[in-house]
Amino acid sequence: MMESRLILPKLILLVEDNETCAKLFTSILTNGFGVRVHHAEDGKSARAFLAKHRPDAIQMDIQLPDESGWELIRSFQMDERWHDIPIYVVTACGLLFKEERLYERSLIVAEMEKPVALPAYVMMVQCVLRSID
Repeated sequence: MMESRLILPKLILLVEDNETCAKLFTSILTNGFGVRVHHAEDGKSARAFLAKHRPDAIQMDIQLPDESGWELIRSFQMDERWHDIPIYVVTACGLLFKEERLYERSLIVAEMEKPVALPAYVMMVQCVLRSID
């Protein structure tokens, strides 16, 4: 008898505190790419999700209500359970000072400032998803 295995779509952890942005990104990711999205509105929620689940990639905002996205990135990449999950950043002003946070920046695969240009956002997500195929 042949074993049947269900293949689930990729899972993106979306760490975003702005509800409007979260809805927009979720819509693009689910409708445009067919991926599953789990939305975490802060660092605490993101950590709780990661304690039980393993996403294929993480989309990270930098300005979160409880801690910096840069600190989350550092902790995710330093933990052997999560260090190989690609993280890409989409944020309003966390990228203003390019000379700062060089170590954390070296841990991410892509970055984009808000407001996003949708074609550029789509291309960035395509590249991230291709990298995990």
